[in-house]
Amino acid sequence: MQTPAQIAHVSDSVLIALRAQLELTRAFQADLLSTVYWSLGVLVLIVAVLVGFGWFANFRVYQRDLDALRRELEATVTKSIVEMRAALQASLAEQLTASKQELQQVLSAKIDGIALDLLRLQVEFFQFEFDTRVGNKNYTMAVTSALRLLGSAIDLKWDFFINLALTGIVDSINNGGRLTLTELQSATNLLMRLPDSYAVLRERARVALAKAPTV
Repeated sequence: MQTPAQIAHVSDSVLIALRAQLELTRAFQADLLSTVYWSLGVLVLIVAVLVGFGWFANFRVYQRDLDALRRELEATVTKSIVEMRAALQASLAEQLTASKQELQQVLSAKIDGIALDLLRLQVEFFQFEFDTRVGNKNYTMAVTSALRLLGSAIDLKWDFFINLALTGIVDSINNGGRLTLTELQSATNLLMRLPDSYAVLRERARVALAKAPTV
């Protein structure tokens, strides 16, 4: 049986042993926490490096994609501009051609109308000239006026004045009118231009020209 002194000694030994074990446990826990903290730090660093690398890689990929998209967009825009420019030029050229043709047609119609009006005025003037010379009994000059009237009337296809001019030539020659050689050749050419519907008057004029004196 142990004495109280021995029990107290044993209790002190156990207490010391427990304290030593507690200190050892604390030291081990401190070392363990230090290791855990260091491992966590390394892990955080690795994660940070991985995240940074991933962001950098994604940024580079995004930048390449962005550059590729920009180049593709520029190519598309350039192609569209070229196509639109070509289409616009073709449309403008077509419109200009159509406008030019339309303008030419309008101008041609105006010119033809003016020429026709001038020709009609010329016919009326030659008729007046012919009537005046017949009234003055200047039949040589009346033949000249009748030939001028015949030429303009043939251009107009104006039957009334063609008949008037042919009759005027025959009557003026029959009344003593004369022709120059140039007028005689011109009269022959004009008679050849007449259609067969004027065959009777044409023949009368040809006979009159055949016997007409020249100057």
